[in-house]
Amino acid sequence: MPQHHYDIILLGESLASRIVGVLLAKAGQRVLTFQSKHPADSGWLFASCHLDRLLDQLGHRQPLGKAPRLQILGDRARVELHGRYSLEEELRREIPEDADLLLQLFQRLKALGERLDAQLLEQVGAPLGSLTDRLWYRAGHWLLGSTQRSLGTPLSNFFEPFAEASRAWLNILFSGLALAPVEELTLAEGALLWHGLSQPQAPEEGLLDDLLSRRYLQFHGLYEPLTKIAALGDGHRLQLHDGRECSADTLIIGQSEALLMEITAALPPFQHPRPRGRWDSGALRPAPSRVLAPRIIHGENPCLRSSLHAHDGGMHCYSESPAETAQEAVMGHLQDLFPFSSLAPKRLNTVDDSGGNSLRRSFAAFPGTLQNPWLSRSLALCQGACILPRMGSIGEILTGFAVAGRLSRRKRKK
Repeated sequence: MPQHHYDIILLGESLASRIVGVLLAKAGQRVLTFQSKHPADSGWLFASCHLDRLLDQLGHRQPLGKAPRLQILGDRARVELHGRYSLEEELRREIPEDADLLLQLFQRLKALGERLDAQLLEQVGAPLGSLTDRLWYRAGHWLLGSTQRSLGTPLSNFFEPFAEASRAWLNILFSGLALAPVEELTLAEGALLWHGLSQPQAPEEGLLDDLLSRRYLQFHGLYEPLTKIAALGDGHRLQLHDGRECSADTLIIGQSEALLMEITAALPPFQHPRPRGRWDSGALRPAPSRVLAPRIIHGENPCLRSSLHAHDGGMHCYSESPAETAQEAVMGHLQDLFPFSSLAPKRLNTVDDSGGNSLRRSFAAFPGTLQNPWLSRSLALCQGACILPRMGSIGEILTGFAVAGRLSRRKRKK
């Protein structure tokens, strides 16, 4: 760490903060990232206009590949996306009584999601910053014939025309994508989630992480371990364990939990991410049927979002659930999924929001936004799970572009 003052210092890593770091380093700003051992998990990755723009700016599209197969398993329907058959064929076979209505709903959501994605990209991320950003965003939707109120309509309102079995399947689909009750989702969130899920391509997490790290270093971004920080002093000056200090024009919290709790205790109050349970099934013996897709949304009250991965010579199922899910409920859902396999599920790390500062409030900017990322002019919270908590990696990318865009505009004005 040859210098002591930077344009940007990032505390911890999320997908959103890594996007900010690489874009601002590319623009010539001096960026230092304090890395934690366990960066925040962004969940399943989906393609979008924003991701396309990011890959174009980084000059590499290798992380994009064919979207993995996904199965949504309900009591009466087993629908697969990105598989051998089209969505229409799947719906007509599995949910014939409501297939036409479901196709109309998905077409509407996809069209709205495409429009939102393009408009947000045009204004460089979601309207999370200044009042001017939010006014331009609302004006754009007025010109396109939609309003903030219509985008904030509960998504579940659009499920009412369907039969009970179809509504249950839709609840599983969107609850699993958001890892939240479907009643909490807005139309805008549902549209962006479905737009991302329906894309024929998707980024591979390992390849995207590698590209972001390589480009960040190529653009002269610096890394230091988070454990070097001893305390946060006045004026956002970081005191290090070796006695040195460093400071920045803007301090960005990229990861609010884990090792950052002691540091964030000295900051203005903000809402930490909603905790989630993460589970490992253990080695599945015998191995699960190849009929199962690599990604699965299953169970009800609560839903599980599961992924199959090879690990240590065996096949494991890694699942995410709302934090309050009991092990017995997870065991039951996994037993239904793997009736012939021995199971020994164990709980992995769970985000804990019981410590540090917590401020539970709603921030009325873009539908589904929990809070303003700007805690002050020189302090930003850049973790999608804290800002757009029900949109997973889509929320991370929108948050990253919004924060990077505002900082870039501010730099140009100087």
